Amino acid sequence: MPKNFICHCYLIMAFNKKLLAKRFKKALPTYDQEARIQALMAKELVNLLFSLREQFEKVLEIGIGTGLFTVSFFDKYQPNFMIALDLVSDNFLDLAKKYPLFLLKADAESLPFKKENFDLVVSNATFQWFTNPEKTLVELAKIIKPGGLLAFSTFGPSTMKELFPTKRPPGILSSQEWLSIKPASFIPLVQKEWQETLFFESPKEALAHVKKTGALGYLKSSWSVKDYRSWERKYRNLATKAGYPLTFEPIVMIWRKEL
Repeated sequence: MPKNFICHCYLIMAFNKKLLAKRFKKALPTYDQEARIQALMAKELVNLLFSLREQFEKVLEIGIGTGLFTVSFFDKYQPNFMIALDLVSDNFLDLAKKYPLFLLKADAESLPFKKENFDLVVSNATFQWFTNPEKTLVELAKIIKPGGLLAFSTFGPSTMKELFPTKRPPGILSSQEWLSIKPASFIPLVQKEWQETLFFESPKEALAHVKKTGALGYLKSSWSVKDYRSWERKYRNLATKAGYPLTFEPIVMIWRKEL
C-alpha cells in the first residue's frame, strides 16, 4: 500500500438522525450551562472569522442549537440576510425573538438551497454528526458563492478519550482527515486545533455532563451494570488532584471557495 494512501471508507457512517435529534432535544434545557467547550469554540470561530472578513451579506448557519454560536456571531456581525437550520426546532420561537434571522428545521446533509447562494456557511460543533462528511462538503461547496467562506469547528480524535480509550467516537475526524476530503474548490485559510480538559468530582458526574450536552449522539445509551462498573473502575484510575479529567480536542477550519 502506498505510504500516503488514505482510505475514506470509514467516512460513511450509519447514524440514526432521529436518535440524535431526540438526545439534543432532551439536552436543550441544560446545554448552555454545560457546553463550556462548545462556547469556547464558538468565540474562537467568530474571532478567527472576524480577522479575515468584517462583513457578510448572506449567511447560513448549520446546527443553531440553542444559539450558543449565534450570540457571539451577532456581537461582531450584522448580515443583510441570515438563515439557520437545525434538526431540532423546539427552541425556534425563542431564537426568533432574539435574532434577526430565518429558522428552518432541516438536515444539513439534504440542503434545499440553490447554487452559489451564500457568502458564508458557518457551523459550530456540528460537523462531527454528518453521516457522509465527504459528500456533504461537496454539496456545501455548491451553495457558497465564489470567494465565499466555509467556516466550521468540530472535535478531533482526542475528544473524550477517557470515555473511549480503545476507539474514537463515530464521526470524529482529525484535521488531516478533514483536509483529505476537502473539495478541490476550497482553499484552506485557517486551521487551529488545541486541547481543553474539564474536571469532575466523580466518573458519574463526567458522564452526566456528556449527556446534558447531547454529546452521546448516536452512541448506545444503555450499559449493563457490569459494563458500567468496568468503565467506572478504569476511569477511577485516571483521577488527579483536580478531579476526573475529560479531554476535548477542538478544531477550527476556515476555507475559501475559489473565484
